[in-house]
Amino acid sequence: MSTGLTAAVVLGATGGLGVTLIVRELLPSVPQLASALDRLAPARVGSGTALLEEEPGEDTSTAELEYRVGVWAQCYLADAPFVSLPTKELRLLRIPVARHLGQKVLMAVLGLLFPAVFVVLTTAAGYALPIALPAVAALVLAAVLFLVPDIEIRRKAAAARDEFARATSAYLDLTAIERAAGDGDF
Repeated sequence: MSTGLTAAVVLGATGGLGVTLIVRELLPSVPQLASALDRLAPARVGSGTALLEEEPGEDTSTAELEYRVGVWAQCYLADAPFVSLPTKELRLLRIPVARHLGQKVLMAVLGLLFPAVFVVLTTAAGYALPIALPAVAALVLAAVLFLVPDIEIRRKAAAARDEFARATSAYLDLTAIERAAGDGDF
């Protein structure tokens, strides 16, 4: 009886952890002040064809890991037909291509590992799953999570474009009001 309860607790905790990690990646994050100020500072923006970029601006271990994995992945995945990089959006947000590619690879690895951990825990609990089920689930989850950073970048870029459009509209409205009031006459 206690083995079934232990298995249920372990499986529930593992499932909850997996769902929490996926939801955490999909929710918008609070920007750090240092990275926001770095984006406001003038920076060199490379050409759209160059894949290797500058070192990451943030000093966090996650950003550094993403960047290092991304540099490695650029060597092997740069010409792969299944890898499409939203370079226009990345340049708009000033995110290095290497870091974005590192995020994609790390998310895919997470998708590959989660079903394997689930199988180990279910096997330890005494339940046997057919090997095809976790293998297919791992491939599908890896493919879906490989695309999540692209979706997030496109969402952030659309929000940045909307913010720019609102700021430009407000500026033009203020300019029209000043012109109508007679300010700015030459």
